[in-house]
Amino acid sequence: MKKEKEKFPLIITIMTMLVIIAFMLLIFLPAIKKITTPAPAMPEEVTYCGKTYSARDFLVGCIMYNMTVLSEPPNKNQQEGINAAACCLKSSVIYLCSKNQLSRESFPAVYFVDCTDASIYYGSDYPYYLGSAEKAADYALSRDDAKALFLPVCPLSSGGLIDPASVSLDMPHIKRLYCPKDEGSPFFEGSCQLTENGIAEKLLSAFPSLIIPPVEKSMITDIKTDDSGNVLSLNCCGINMSGFQFIRLFDIRAVNFKMSRSQNLYTFKTRGVGDSIGMSFNAALKLSESGMNCDEIMNTFFSL
Repeated sequence: MKKEKEKFPLIITIMTMLVIIAFMLLIFLPAIKKITTPAPAMPEEVTYCGKTYSARDFLVGCIMYNMTVLSEPPNKNQQEGINAAACCLKSSVIYLCSKNQLSRESFPAVYFVDCTDASIYYGSDYPYYLGSAEKAADYALSRDDAKALFLPVCPLSSGGLIDPASVSLDMPHIKRLYCPKDEGSPFFEGSCQLTENGIAEKLLSAFPSLIIPPVEKSMITDIKTDDSGNVLSLNCCGINMSGFQFIRLFDIRAVNFKMSRSQNLYTFKTRGVGDSIGMSFNAALKLSESGMNCDEIMNTFFSL
């Protein structure tokens, strides 16, 4: 009987220790897992729209797309801004590849132009753009501090400052959206047109089983915008989609747009270029010209 009484406190002590150990594991296991789990790395190859590119070539193409807002080749005083954009794009590619979300239609997404197409767009100045983009890509790939975060880069913002929560992004690291300075760019305003047949063709390519009803009123309805004019959502032939999905599907250059309709022709007046979220490429170049380095520019737009 005495031995049983002596064992009882020991059992209580052991059970208490097991509870404490279990409790400590619950607290520290996530941190241990985070330390022991290797961070996602830049893949050696990237498949985009059915075509495979080396990581370097894909990153160069993403940078080249953002350079379309330039009226002349970048100069050496702008290189730090281009480097900052390259670092952000690298992080975004790592993030999207780790989530299997790297496509033109998805959101989040990055914009990309094949260098073969870019050579036609830039003409005789192409080697100067390419050289700067390659230099930035090599710089970004040489850094080992990449984070698997979506760090969006927009060629030219819509010009208004908004709260990140208003675009329903779970991205607390984004510190700044939209840059008023971009309004002075000659590329700030633009326009494009779509016919009803063109809209139907694009929709059917994306949704083959869709039955498009007879057009009696507008094919595009229920457009919802924020206070700055950025389209948050709309309905196109019965399909509800975000503004980001819409501009990618119909190749409209900015999520900040106003639509008008005349019979079967739809006109879109745009502000900025791209999603207008995250780092403005144009503003990054201006910060570079003012003397900021790559890290300082990145910290202007993101909390890293």
